[in-house]
Parts: sequence; structure tokens; C-alpha cells
Amino acid sequence: MKFEREALKMKKMFRPLSLVMVLVVLATTTTFSALSATIDKNLTGAGINVEKVAAYTNSSDGYATYSGNDLGANYSADSTTFKVWAPSASSVKVKLYKTGSDSEAGAGVIGTYDMTKDSSNGVWSLKQSGDLNGIYYTYLVTVNGKTNETRDVYSTACGVNSKRSMVVDLNSTNPDGWNNDSHVLFNSSSEATVWEMSVRDFSIDSSSGVDADKRGTFLGVAQHGTTLNGKGDIKTGIDYLIENKINCVQIMPMYDFGSVDETKGGQNWGYDPMNYNVPEGSFSTNPYDGAVRIKEMKTMIKALHDAGISVVMDVVYNHTYNTTDSCFENTVPGYYYRMNGSQFLNGSGCGNVTASDKTMYRKYMIDSVKYWANEYHIDGFRFDLMGCHDITTMNKLRDELDTIDKRILTYGEPWTGTWPRDPNGIADSSAALMDNASKLNPRVGMFNDKVRDAIRGSNDNYGAASGYIMGTSGFDTAIKAGEMANTSTMWGSNWSKAPTQTVTYSCCHDNLTLWDKIMKVCGSSDYDGSNSTYLAMNKLASVIEFTSQGINFTIAGEEFARTKYGEDNSYNKGDSKNLIDWNRVSKYSDLVSYYKGLREIRSVYSPFTDSSMTSVNSSYFCSTPSGVVAYTMQNKTANANKEWGMVAVITNATSNTQTVKLQAGTTLPSSWVTVANGNSAGLKNLGTVNGSTVSVPARSSLILVDASTFDRGVTPTTSTTTVPPTTTSAKKTITYNTSKIKNFNDGVSTETVTNGQNVTKTIEPEDGYEIVYAKVVCGGNDITSTAYNSATSTLSFNATADTDVTIIATKIPDTHLYGDTNSDGSVTVQDASRLQKYVANITDLSATELKSSDVNNDNHVDVKDVTMIQKYIAGAVSSFPSGKSFSDEKPTYTIPTNTITTTSATTVTVPTTATTPSSTVSTGDKVLTLDPSAVSAGNERWAAYFFNSTNTSNYVWVDLDSSNSVKVPDGMDTVIFVRMNGKTTENTWDNRWNQSEDLTIGSSTKYVATGWGSGNLFTGNWA
Repeated sequence: MKFEREALKMKKMFRPLSLVMVLVVLATTTTFSALSATIDKNLTGAGINVEKVAAYTNSSDGYATYSGNDLGANYSADSTTFKVWAPSASSVKVKLYKTGSDSEAGAGVIGTYDMTKDSSNGVWSLKQSGDLNGIYYTYLVTVNGKTNETRDVYSTACGVNSKRSMVVDLNSTNPDGWNNDSHVLFNSSSEATVWEMSVRDFSIDSSSGVDADKRGTFLGVAQHGTTLNGKGDIKTGIDYLIENKINCVQIMPMYDFGSVDETKGGQNWGYDPMNYNVPEGSFSTNPYDGAVRIKEMKTMIKALHDAGISVVMDVVYNHTYNTTDSCFENTVPGYYYRMNGSQFLNGSGCGNVTASDKTMYRKYMIDSVKYWANEYHIDGFRFDLMGCHDITTMNKLRDELDTIDKRILTYGEPWTGTWPRDPNGIADSSAALMDNASKLNPRVGMFNDKVRDAIRGSNDNYGAASGYIMGTSGFDTAIKAGEMANTSTMWGSNWSKAPTQTVTYSCCHDNLTLWDKIMKVCGSSDYDGSNSTYLAMNKLASVIEFTSQGINFTIAGEEFARTKYGEDNSYNKGDSKNLIDWNRVSKYSDLVSYYKGLREIRSVYSPFTDSSMTSVNSSYFCSTPSGVVAYTMQNKTANANKEWGMVAVITNATSNTQTVKLQAGTTLPSSWVTVANGNSAGLKNLGTVNGSTVSVPARSSLILVDASTFDRGVTPTTSTTTVPPTTTSAKKTITYNTSKIKNFNDGVSTETVTNGQNVTKTIEPEDGYEIVYAKVVCGGNDITSTAYNSATSTLSFNATADTDVTIIATKIPDTHLYGDTNSDGSVTVQDASRLQKYVANITDLSATELKSSDVNNDNHVDVKDVTMIQKYIAGAVSSFPSGKSFSDEKPTYTIPTNTITTTSATTVTVPTTATTPSSTVSTGDKVLTLDPSAVSAGNERWAAYFFNSTNTSNYVWVDLDSSNSVKVPDGMDTVIFVRMNGKTTENTWDNRWNQSEDLTIGSSTKYVATGWGSGNLFTGNWA
């Protein structure tokens, strides 16, 4: 993290010198007679940071504490019980409000109510009858004659700009399908490939292709189907994460923070907490309603989980935005922060540092992470400035998370916020610093700044210090240590107990991005350039990151040369410095592909993600020239027989080709397969190397695999072009010749195969497969939007029953297509129209038709299903999340008495030409004319989609010329007008643009066409 406010930097500079030179030792002993109280004695004679000559003296030590789990507003439909720990208060009241701020319509006070104190534990409580869901509240806390109005420390919802807490029925904030959502966790934390991102940065730029009203929000992260600048060719957003094998995102602060006015929005990293257990309002579509931000954050998390992506939350428990408006300080003055007399200590570098070593703040931290893990299904936590926290708290927190699931990730920054360090309030020996890793649970990870600095140079000299990838000598040993997660005594600096305790990275949101660091060291300002030497340095860094032990970590966009144009502290520098420019995915596509390939390599070779010391102890570093690091690694994991055997990793940071003699603690393979070099990385065979002597080009890397085991690490690509069984055998293997076919699609997923490769798939007869020729892309051409290149391809297959199969299906149950809302056996525009009428309560659907209508598989039938069916018809999506079809009953089987025969299907030749509107169709006398005053002519291009009751259909262009008319094809009785991508050069409709309602031909009709992505409205009169 970085300093969040310039004012705090100034505050630090003007601290009186006398304060820094005082040493006070305070031993406090207090006795309570209350039977149920526990006494917070953690600070007795402790907390002295002798090194910095400052004392942690807090006169509030010794309060009775509380161990219950019901602090805050405990809601039910009949009543809400408020509980707040305020042991030093003489009076506490609850004040209820109608709105979250006085500036909102209907604002007003509902009432103020006295609370009752339990002196045994310092908790004040009040049970208020009635359904208070959505009611806002504050506490009026009186201490030593002064009354503070403050938010609830345990708030779970709040109003705009964090001024008031809100009572919330959390069950009402769950999005559709939330009860079926589950954590995405890793058996070994080293399996995570963490991608650090910010909610706002992720989609705020128009290049993201995200809908304008969702950019910079939780919903912007959740949106599928986005492409670069909305052009339909290069994936962005969540679909980009899926495509590039990213299995974990670390999201920068998304709790409620104080640096952004939620009524206006704006950019800030958010390392300035206000309400720790509340989502940030500026990331929601309505910051005034406290429930909206909760539901939308859950929607984002569910979307990521559905994509198989784990979610790590960046938490900042080490300091708060300020102390004057702090709910902690206003509730129990002088307790929650480390202080020297009346002065707040500044171990965080942000003006204050919280007291994790005190019982009630330790409890708060633990309660908070458990709340996020349980209520929001958060999969891990990254602790900002973890060195400010004490070791005991971090270990207890880890133990408590283990009661939920031991696989929940925990890691953090093993340092404080200033250097030389300001007083942190606890002794260095008690703090969660890197030097104390041996005292921490090995599943509390730490960012390894030692390997970071070795890879690309330290932050000294304003980032100009160079490192290994720039060819600077003296870093080989540190690279070797980092590749072993700093666990090996052989290379010194073995501060880590296990690979799980190390986060291996080269850059994060702090300081310069990797690309900018390379620019800085090399004296360049060509941030948007493609210098081959700089790109080679970037690739060198990535190989070290992805082949090292420990948790893999990259900043969002590192794989496409993410730049902040030299800004090393962009926490408040606006969107221009912080946004993700998705255009770089295209510009630096080679680098993107390289990172993706490294993720694939890491995912199939268990030694790279081993949480034990087995793989570290099975590694052997070779003798190499300066600037070259090489090691071999044996596979001794439980998966050894299923994966690659020995692997060699070599990096050459010098400017010359180097020769390396490979070595190992056992017999070397006689030949190797290259899976990564200076140009490419992945699971493909890039060439063979014989023997143990290897030539490595300048500024490049090699990852070599024992050739005899190479095939183990590569799962054969299989896919299905579906075919109805030609016999009644219950199982058969279909082999497809793919000599001219690039992609298959079976209605569920798309696979890529190599020209000339045969792919096989075992199918069951009740699956009801059929060939979908529209989903076959021929001649090796790429998919362009939804228009397929004209080509003719031969698809041949042979069906042969397995000889050991004896079960025969004697009854194949009826199947129903998803999306077929009128049960006519096909999915057409009429199905979308019928479902629209159902949603509008104009017509009814049978039980089977309702099930067919739930195409997004969320157990609800609504407008989202209508939209998805329309996209399917238009070709914008190739399948439904629900699948292709379903059956109301299971098949029954009998055992055959005769021998199963095999059959061969004939070769089928099918054209796969693009479907585009026709300009030459048979027309009658009917003409539709657009009122030119209603729609302005321009670059818009419209098509009329005509159809009739028999489902015959035609597309016809509508030219917005002086006549604004179109002739009606013979036999058509209904029309939908569709805006075609908004360009005269693109003739496809992919539901990102506008369409009308179904219009009956022959009547004067007014229509409103609403945009799926643009949000514009087009109103006109057709006659």
C-alpha cells in the first residue's frame, strides 16, 4: 500500500521531536469483580519498541471484554437487537433514521432510544420491535461528559458516504442462485495464480466493452460477453480471465472506504477504511440504498466462482481513514489504536495504527474475516501492512478460518508502513514481520520482496536500481533462493518454513509496474512501444515467477505490459494512470499468449505447486556462467506417474548465447521436449533437445521436459460433433476426422483441435446428439463475430460399439430442447416472443415449457432468459448454461441376447456460409415505410427480420435513404427491426445493438427499440 493522503505525510513531518525521544514504561493492573468479565491484560509491561525509543502507553487498558458473536444489529422480521461494546461510556442511545443522509428525499429522524449496559462485559443493548429492515441508525455514545454520534463498529450495511449504519436482512441481498454458490479453493495454496485487480480499474475504460452503466462497478466485473471496444473479436473482462487460465483474483479494497465521494464516484485505491464489513458504495449502481452494494458484490463473487475463479479480498485492518470520524475512537476513545499518551502512533505511515494486540480489536479482526468468508463466500485474504499486526493475532485468525475451511488463503505484507520504521507500538519480535516467519503458521504467506528486488531491482533511487532481468550481475544466488521460495538453506536467506509461506512476484499495485520498471532502468519513456529487448526482459521475469515455488502473483495486465506511464504511486492519480487499457491485449498479444502458456505449464506439473518441501529437496542447481540460472527438478509428488518426470528450467539474462551443462541428483533423460523458449510457452512440443548440453539464446529462457514423459502432461484434445446413435448400444465411441476443421461445438463448449488430428468422444444414446454444422469453422479460418467464412468442409465419422458393452437402452425417453418455449422442437424468434409475453403476464407456460425457458439455469424464468434466447437465435452465444436438452424421465435398460453390430456413417459435405441479410428476396405489394422524423439517418444500418406462423424467415436490409422503406417478402406476417452493429461495414447482429418488439405487418405501429449494450432508445412509426 501507499500513503493515502498528503495531509498525513505533512502530519508526520511536523511531529514534535520530544515525542519521538520519550521512553515510558507503563504497567497497568486492574481487577474486576464481575463474574462473567474477562480482563484485557495484553499490554501490561509490553508493547515497547525500544529500537525506535517510543512507548506504547494506553490508559484504557484493562476493560472488561466480550466474547459473544452478536455485536451489531441482529435483525429478524419481528425485531432487531442492537449491541455495542462501549465499556467506558456512561450512556449509549440508538438513533433511527429514515434515510442514510439528510440530503435524500424523505429524510428524518424516527426516534432515539436508550440502551441498557451489562457492566460485566461492557455491552450496551436494546431490542426494538418491528421490521427494521432498511432503517438507518447511529449510536450516541457519551464518555466523560462528551457525546459522539457514530456508526456501528460492527456495521454490515450503511448509507451513502458511510455516515449512518443500516439494519439489513442479509437474506434479501442474495442474488439468484446464491444458495448454490460455493467457495473456489485450492488443496495447495501454491496452485493459485493470483491476478491483482481493482474493481474500478477493471472496467472503467470503454475498451473493456462493458456496458456504460456498469463500468467501474461490481456488475462490470460480473458481465460476460464483453469484447475489446465492443467489436466482438477479442475477449475482455471476466471472459478474458477464463480464456487466459487465471484461477484467482486478488481484489484491491472493496470494503467501504472514505476517500471517494460515493455520490459522484471517482478513483482511489481505497486503503482508507471506514466500515470494514460493508462493501464500497462507489462500486455499486446505487450508493444510497445500503442493500444494493451488498447484492451487487455478491453477484460479482458468484460470477467469478461460476467461472472457476477464486476471490481473495485485500483487507486493511492496520489503520483507519482517520481518527476524528472513526467509529472505533468515537465508541471507545483511546482503546482501539496504539497510542503514546494522547498521541496516535504511526506504524502504518497513515496517521494511526490499530491495536491488534488488544483483545477486542483482535476479536474484531477475526470476526470480520469470518463474516466475509461466510456471508460473501470470500476465498482468501491479503493483509495490508501485516507487519503492523502481532503474531498471536495472525495465528489465531488462521486457526479460526480453519474452522470454516483450511484451504482459505491468507497472506500479507511482512512489513510496516514507514522506513525507517516509525513506532509501531509492539516489539519487532512480536510483529508479523518477515524475520518472524518461523513463528507464524506456515499457511500465513508473505510477499517475498527479496526475490522481487532480485528479479527487477529494488525501489532505491526512485526505481532506477536494476536487477537480474536487466543483465545486472550479483543476483544469481537471490534468484535461486527465490525459486525455492526462500526455504532452502543452500542459498541462504531461508526465512520461509514452506512454499506456502512465500508469495513470488515482481510487481504489484505499489511502486512501478514491471513494464514501467524496465523502462525506468533502461532509460526509456516508450511505454507504448514494442522494443524486443524490453519484452524479452518481461518474459524472463515471468518464467521465474511461474516456475518458482510458492504462491504465484502478478498485477492485472502484467501480461500485456501494464503501464502507469512511470507513475510509482498512483493511489489517487485518476483513471488515466490506473485503468486497465484492454487495447494492450491486442497490441501485446504475444506476451499475453506467453503468460497463458506459463500458467498452463504450472498447472500440469505438481512440483511447481507443491506445498511441501518434497520438490524443493528434489531440485538440483547446475553450474552456470554469471547471469544464467539453471536447475532440474524431479517429480516425486503423488501425481508423478501421471505427469511429466524431470523438468529443467534455464534463464539467461545475459546479452549473449550461453551453453549450459544440465545436472541432476539422478540420471538425466537422454532427450528433452521444449515447452517454453524465448518466443513461446505452453503445452506444445516446441522442439527436441538431445543430451545434457543446452544452448540458451541471449535474454531468454528454456523449460525442458523429459521426452519420455512428455505425453503424460498433455491431455489429448477431445470434442464432440454430435450424432444420433446408429445402433441401440448404450455406449459407443465416435471418431471424427478433423483434417479441415478447426473448431467443434457440441452446444456446451468449444474445443480446438489440430489439422489432421482425430478426436474421439464416448457418448450415451440418451444424450440425443446431433450435428450442428453452423458451429463448425472450416478451412482454418477464425471466427468473426457470428458470421462464418464461406467454405465447404467434409466431416466424416465412424461409429463402433465397444465390445464389452452389453447394456441396451430399450426405451429412450422424450427430450425437450432448452429455449423451446412453444414445444415445437426448435428454438426460434417465436420462442423468445412467447417468453416475453409470459414475463409480461400475457400468457401461461406448461411445467415442461417453464423448464425449457430457464436457459440460464438460475431456477427463475425472467427477462434474462428472454435475452439469452435472443442472443442464441442471433448467434451471439452458441449454447445455454442449462445445456442442450433435458428429459422428464430416465431410460430403462435390458440385457441383449444378440451380438451388437457396428455401422459406418456416410461422409457428409455441408457448406458453412455466413448468414447475412439478403437484398434480393421475392416480395409482394406490401411496403413498410419509416417516418424519417423519428429516426435520423446516419451510419446506422437496419435489417428487417420477417417471419410467419410456420417459422419461415428472411433478413432484409433497410436502407435509411430518402424513402426509408422496405418491401415485405411473400408470405410474411410478422417483422422485427434490428439495428446491425451500428456500422455500414458490419452486417451481423449480435444483440449488442437494438431491436424492436414483434410487429404485425399490415397495421400502423409505433415501436421502441432498446439497446442490449448501447442503452439508446430509437422510436419511430412504421406503416
